[in-house]
Amino acid sequence: MKTVKLILLSSFLFFISNAANAGLIYVVDETIDVGTISGTITVDSLGLIDESNISDWSLTINNGNGDIVIWTPSNSIANSFGNNLSATSTQLLFDYDSEAWINQQYFGFADINYNGDALCWGNPGACDVGAARSRISLNGIFLSSEQSGIKAIGAIASVPEPSTLAIFALGMIGLVSRKFKK
Repeated sequence: MKTVKLILLSSFLFFISNAANAGLIYVVDETIDVGTISGTITVDSLGLIDESNISDWSLTINNGNGDIVIWTPSNSIANSFGNNLSATSTQLLFDYDSEAWINQQYFGFADINYNGDALCWGNPGACDVGAARSRISLNGIFLSSEQSGIKAIGAIASVPEPSTLAIFALGMIGLVSRKFKK
């Protein structure tokens, strides 16, 4: 019986530890002209990021005119050109000064000429504009703000450490098993 309990406990702790390491979640909170972007972007690794590394997102886009859309993987796409997006242990960064032809990261639905709804971070020439910009296009309203340098577009969300969850789980198991012994 003790062996079964030990196996169940080990399996439970392993599951809790892996669930806590599902990805790096970055909180996005940016103002572009009169519009705003807020939400989260989840990536699966540190370093240079493209759409294959973006595992989840939930972004609320407001064009400042009362039009609001929430984009998630079920109703939008993430697309990357180039390698301007990078993840560190604390921030999600975009390099607006890249010398490459077109480097951008966008979410939403837009054709190659950005006719449609989209959120775009891009270097000069990207996002269908001449300068490096952050840009929202939503319901025919186009908002942008000129950018330069490497800027944080997201900060890491505080998530409990797996060891904290494991210690909590052990404590709960101890309390439950103690109650059943009485």
